[in-house]
Amino acid sequence: CVGPYEELKGLEGGQSHHLNQQGAYNDVIPPEKGVSVKVGGNAITDIGSQHYEIHNVMEQFWSQFRRGGPRYGELPTNLEYSEAVRNAARAAGFSESDVRMLVIQAIKERIVHGQLGGMPVPRIPRPLNQVRK
Repeated sequence: CVGPYEELKGLEGGQSHHLNQQGAYNDVIPPEKGVSVKVGGNAITDIGSQHYEIHNVMEQFWSQFRRGGPRYGELPTNLEYSEAVRNAARAAGFSESDVRMLVIQAIKERIVHGQLGGMPVPRIPRPLNQVRK
C-alpha cells in the first residue's frame, strides 16, 4: 500500500515508511504528505522485518557521509539516494516490479519539490540506532 504518510499511518498492518526519508527531506517535503509505503515490523527493534531491513540498508548508505565515513563532508545526490532506495526495497523483499514502482514514486515526489537527480540531498539524517543483528 503506497500513499501519503497521513493516510497510511492509521492503517493496520505494520508501519508507514517515507520513501524520501523524513530526516533527509523534511525541509522540502512536508512529512505528513510524503509518499510512503506500508511495511511490516518496527524499523528499530524488529530485526529481519521489512522496515528494519529497509533502514538497515539506508543506514549503511548514510554512514559513508557521516563522521568517520569515507565521504564525510559530502552530500549524496538524489540519484545516489534513488539507488539506495532501490537497494533497500530489494533487501526488504519487494518484487522487482514493486521496487521499480517505489523508486519511481520517490523520484516523482522529489521532482515536484524541486529535488532533481544531480542535486545534493538536503541533509544527512541522524543515525537511527537500530538494534544490531
